[in-house]
Amino acid sequence: MKNIEELEKANIGRLMLKYFIPAFIGVFVNALYNIVDRIFIGQGVGAEALSGISVIFPVMLIMMGFGMLIGIGTGVLVSINLGKKNIEMAEKTIGTGFSLMFLVSVGVMVVTYLLKEPILHSFGSTPETFQYANDYLNIILAGTPFMVIGFSLNNVIRSEGNARIAMISMILSSVTNVVLDYIFIFKFNMGVKGAAYATIIAMFVLMIWVLVHFRGKRSVIKLRKKNIGIDWKILKEIVSIGMAPFAMQIAGSFVHGLLNKKLITFGGDLAVGAMGIINSVLTIFIMAIVAINMASQP
Repeated sequence: MKNIEELEKANIGRLMLKYFIPAFIGVFVNALYNIVDRIFIGQGVGAEALSGISVIFPVMLIMMGFGMLIGIGTGVLVSINLGKKNIEMAEKTIGTGFSLMFLVSVGVMVVTYLLKEPILHSFGSTPETFQYANDYLNIILAGTPFMVIGFSLNNVIRSEGNARIAMISMILSSVTNVVLDYIFIFKFNMGVKGAAYATIIAMFVLMIWVLVHFRGKRSVIKLRKKNIGIDWKILKEIVSIGMAPFAMQIAGSFVHGLLNKKLITFGGDLAVGAMGIINSVLTIFIMAIVAINMASQP
């Protein structure tokens, strides 16, 4: 409850700074992970593998889009209810949000698996890069629930005022991913499959971390068994709030897919791989904007 009182009474500028710093650190570490991941794949597997992973980027954006749809929608609604001091409704909201995260992630996993070949071809895979992209996607899809639940609930952690814990979540996931990337790619010679396994294990660690948080003492609200299920009124509110960022993310996915197709036409597989590297580096330049957005959520 201390977090709620602080959000009600503290100076807005000081609050923004307090929430901005951990958000920025978390985003910075995550951006570094993305760059290191590309370096490991490029050096440990090869240029074609890097291009294959870049083909998957629009698919990853779609998965993250569903995480934003539910995570931001749930987080904002939780914040509103906490502002009203309605803890019971906030806990019902996270219960519905969690149920939605699981159901949607399983649905996305199944549909993407059934349509993976046309999806990969439409997003720019070629005969040279298809196997790399397919191997990576097959493994990543198995971890879709980990990714959506972990990413979404971390948004809720931030929305209840626990910015430092949300930061630790991002750091824990990124460091786990980098360490396992190195071991699987360079020590076990697992190639892109190793990179994919590293990612889903890191997402699993993130999911367990955030679930433990919402069952522990530090959380303002609890994820209780009695609240797990779909409340249709809450669901509609979650979707209406999260729809705008979801639509932007999906649009970005299709833009990247079209860009990949044009890069294949005019530059070949190496151009797609180079664009993947550029996208990773670009995250460094938008960190402050992303962190400000995160800091404003509570």
